[in-house]
Amino acid sequence: MIKTRYHGFWLVPSALLALVGGCQTMPGPEAVLAGTWELTVDSETNGTKTILKFDSLGKLIEVGTQTGNVTVTDTNATGTVTVVDKDLTIKTSTNLRFEGTFNDAMTEAKGTLFTEFNIFGTITSIDMGPATMKKVS
Repeated sequence: MIKTRYHGFWLVPSALLALVGGCQTMPGPEAVLAGTWELTVDSETNGTKTILKFDSLGKLIEVGTQTGNVTVTDTNATGTVTVVDKDLTIKTSTNLRFEGTFNDAMTEAKGTLFTEFNIFGTITSIDMGPATMKKVS
């Protein structure tokens, strides 16, 4: 008489599938940026704004420049975002770098905006001055 022991065989693959298939990416501290933000240089008088859009995990997905009623948007923009406690650093593929500090509600950050260029392997950074980033939606 032959007995087969296949009953427990399916438990291991089923458990692994549940672990792998059921895993979700846990949002990091950058998730506080989810949504749309307006970044303005504090001394700006012509109303020019940089519009930054982030996904639910805080990944930069879009950068736009708005002057008056005209907005130019780069939907292929990428960048790095770092949030440590209330400190924020954003570097975009559109040559912007913002370093700031969030308010207690995490809806506004004040800091400094830089424009950066890579010229023959040397990064040149231009200080645009004090800037404010506010959550719009």
